[in-house]
Amino acid sequence: MERIFSYIAAFLSRLVFCLHACFLIWWVTQIKQNTMYWLFLVILSMLFIETAVTVFHRRGNEYYWFCPSIFIFTITEIPCFWLLRLQLVDCVQNNLRFNNGITCSTSINGTNPLGEIFSSTTNDESRLSILDQTFVLLLVVGRWMLPKGEISRDQLSSLLLVYIATAADIVEMTEIYEDSSVGGNDHLVRAILTVWSMSLLQFSVTVMAAETRAKDREELKEQLLKQEALKEEERNLKIKRNQVLPALYTHKVAHKKAMEKQKERIANLQLKLQTDTKIDFADVSADNETNKDHVKKNIFIFGMCFRGLTNFQNFVHRNLNLIQLLTPMLLQDGPFLIVRLVLVSYYKVTGSGTFLFLTAKNALLVMLQVYRICVLYCQPPEEDHNLFYEDEVIRLRNVQTAIKSVQRTTYAMRLVARLQKKVEHK
Repeated sequence: MERIFSYIAAFLSRLVFCLHACFLIWWVTQIKQNTMYWLFLVILSMLFIETAVTVFHRRGNEYYWFCPSIFIFTITEIPCFWLLRLQLVDCVQNNLRFNNGITCSTSINGTNPLGEIFSSTTNDESRLSILDQTFVLLLVVGRWMLPKGEISRDQLSSLLLVYIATAADIVEMTEIYEDSSVGGNDHLVRAILTVWSMSLLQFSVTVMAAETRAKDREELKEQLLKQEALKEEERNLKIKRNQVLPALYTHKVAHKKAMEKQKERIANLQLKLQTDTKIDFADVSADNETNKDHVKKNIFIFGMCFRGLTNFQNFVHRNLNLIQLLTPMLLQDGPFLIVRLVLVSYYKVTGSGTFLFLTAKNALLVMLQVYRICVLYCQPPEEDHNLFYEDEVIRLRNVQTAIKSVQRTTYAMRLVARLQKKVEHK
């Protein structure tokens, strides 16, 4: 039953992505009056391939580190929003140039069923704002609708809470377009669109929920190593009990076997942690030396690529905390802070009442993230405690206590002896 729900969730979430993307592409063709923009469906077609792979090959299970469906949905809609926003900037500049005072509006054919969705709004700015907000909302809701895959429910809930906070900040960033000094400035709009596009890419990465999984994997690896070590010790004990050969020879044999077992264990662990990619090479005849050289070059190139991927995967596993902090700082908080500071200092844009508060919030987040990185990776080395010195101090104290007790005992014995002599003289 759970497998059926995974299939339904996988199909339904991707269907919602396709409907919103198709509607946005249709709106671009209406604004630009050019059907060539339907070619964006080519990018969206990759979502059907990804759906087939996820449903039939992976049986509805999502990937752990990366969400391809959200990534394809994002890269399909970002160019459309760029075209719509830049077209709106041109319209605003023309109105300011001729002092028309007319809002930008695109007429829609009343017989078009898709046009009835925008029948209540006549302003292109409002329509684009609705599409923008629904797009960001779908990124959060769509990730909730997708099968959780290999992550736990606890990790998914914490990831969604982070996504909601991120989506709120992104939507608030797009409200700057309502300012008259920003909406008609082509350079400012392009800068805001750039940081907005960068911030959307973090929805396709699930590294925020990867720390617990990596810790579980490391604990499992340690447990396997401990179990193998215990088994190896038991085997060595049995060998030592039943051995007849000289001690030196048996020690060498046992050490050699232990080293072989350790190599096999390390190889098995590496195979478990590596991907399931297998590279098949064609057989080359021994007589054709040029083909041999070509195959050797291909083997070297594939080997270097595979080694690079393995090293990158190991780097991610070792530095999860660093990646978890750098992802929002480089994709959202840092660029948003730079743009808002430029708007406040150079263009004198204050926006709504919350604009300065959001600028201060981004600055605090960047400072806290930098502080967290310094705490994790710039700590001074801890002083090593000298256990031998502590033992010597404790022993010295014990000796001093014993000496004092002996002195008191001797004093008491002398006092008793003197009293006895006095009694005898009397």
